[in-house]
Amino acid sequence: MVSKKFSGTRERWSVRWGFRIRLREQMAVLGISGVLVTGVICVAALHYASIVQREASASNELKARVVSLSQSFLESGQIATEFLRKPTEMSIKTHADLLDRQLDDLSRVEKLIGELPGDDPLRQAASLRPVIDLYTTRF
Repeated sequence: MVSKKFSGTRERWSVRWGFRIRLREQMAVLGISGVLVTGVICVAALHYASIVQREASASNELKARVVSLSQSFLESGQIATEFLRKPTEMSIKTHADLLDRQLDDLSRVEKLIGELPGDDPLRQAASLRPVIDLYTTRF
């Protein structure tokens, strides 16, 4: 609303919005908006932190499974060498137990790498299953 006020010989135009924001309200609005912006930043940071934590957990699980798989491969090689020197039923059973552990670890590794992009080098771990099957057949 525009009104004309006369003060003496001079005319003065003023624009009235219907309400005035006093300094106290301006400070309150500024404080509330600062709290809201800080809150949004904190929520975004927490969300990002949870994503990073999930990725770190998946990475640690993948590392643990690969280490376990590698260890069982080494143990299988030792059992095969021992079996060639002295064949026993116990060696066959131990080897079969290690094979079960290898296949379990490999299944979990395949599940974890299934979520990776197609060009990721870790996806080469999926080619281990035929190698394990061939080794088992040859043993």
